[in-house]
Amino acid sequence: MEFDHVESLTWEDIVYLAQNKYDGAFFSMLNDAMKLSKDGPWFVRSWSRDCDMCESTRTYKLETKQELVHSIMGEIKGWEWAEGPSGYEFIPVDEYGGEEYRTRDRVMEAYENGNGSSIWV
Repeated sequence: MEFDHVESLTWEDIVYLAQNKYDGAFFSMLNDAMKLSKDGPWFVRSWSRDCDMCESTRTYKLETKQELVHSIMGEIKGWEWAEGPSGYEFIPVDEYGGEEYRTRDRVMEAYENGNGSSIWV
């Protein structure tokens, strides 16, 4: 999935390519972004959990169409090597509290709390 010269494409071009050349996930994610803003910026919350029960959550801002398209493409490509569940959503500006990255190791927390034999998710 490559968009050459994204900045020179109109929204109509990008939507056409998303609908006709790429998979439904790409179009759906692009549509979600456009519901919040057609001109940017866009605010994203992404989340994942790996096979060892480590979770990470990141919130960040995308300023340009190029960043938006590449972020969506990167998320879809990431599904190929994901070790567990993940999420990617566009959030309104009032939910964005600034650039943030958090991690949580649920197995380590369970052992530290004396519950190493049972882990609740």
